[in-house]
Amino acid sequence: MIDPAQRLLADLDTIVGIHRGFRAHGAAVLEGDEVVALAGFCGMTLAAPGAIRKLMNNAASAVMLALTNDPYAGGSRLNHIFMIGLAGSRSVVTALAFRDFGAMRKDVFRHRAETFHEGLALSLLCVDWKGPERDVVLSVIATNVRDGHAARDVIDRVALATLNACSSLAAFEPQCAPAMPRILGRADGRAIVDESNGAAIDAVFDTGGGWRVTLKLDNRNVAEVARCSSSAIASAATLGFADGFGLPLTVSLGLLNVEDADVAAEAPEAVGEGTPLAYACYRATFDAVRKLSNKTSPPRDEVLFLARG
Repeated sequence: MIDPAQRLLADLDTIVGIHRGFRAHGAAVLEGDEVVALAGFCGMTLAAPGAIRKLMNNAASAVMLALTNDPYAGGSRLNHIFMIGLAGSRSVVTALAFRDFGAMRKDVFRHRAETFHEGLALSLLCVDWKGPERDVVLSVIATNVRDGHAARDVIDRVALATLNACSSLAAFEPQCAPAMPRILGRADGRAIVDESNGAAIDAVFDTGGGWRVTLKLDNRNVAEVARCSSSAIASAATLGFADGFGLPLTVSLGLLNVEDADVAAEAPEAVGEGTPLAYACYRATFDAVRKLSNKTSPPRDEVLFLARG
């Protein structure tokens, strides 16, 4: 059977292709909190579907739709909007990237001035898309972006595609996970965040008590280093783990435990400036993992790290 996430992402590309300023960013299928199919996303957003889905464990089991672009709710940036359709224990997550849906200045979080800048933050919002709430949500979004007509059309079409994908999940059987490499050990990795102030990320990868990476920020002036959400840090480390071992991302997301106590911020700062920190987490994790994997493939550069997979 064709991967439902790949098929859905292709449908999203067609939907958004009729309007400028919108991009389909990713699609995922989850069984409970576990990602079983994944298409698109990038080194900043791979963990977002699972993080957002965990917040909905108390939601109704009937098919419904939730929307969010709130970095506190597991995403990474205001200009990425996630839609989650539920169908029993399974769910579908789609993501869109907008040119102007969200903060327009990179310092918006750092100075806590989002109220005074163009942008719209949607907390995790559960909506009956077949009821009157749909029109209310679409109208609010349309009045808070430059091309409101296009935003309304794109979001409505993607929402319906997300819900329609939920109805076809019963026939989907996830592929069996590949055999894991039999490796035991511990290795260190390190990557520079900012050479000007000596900021670096240290990663310790340990297979002794499961597959775990511990990330630590090494910097004398931590205030100068922009922070990311925990979801973005987990995404970056997971991509480094997957690349280092040559494993599918769906397997890696369910396997790696990322500890980031002093790296990620509870209140994610700096919409654009957090990328160097996340990329450093990727490189440090990749470096540590590759020492145990015996792989010779090179890491991704920053462009590929941020590109849709």
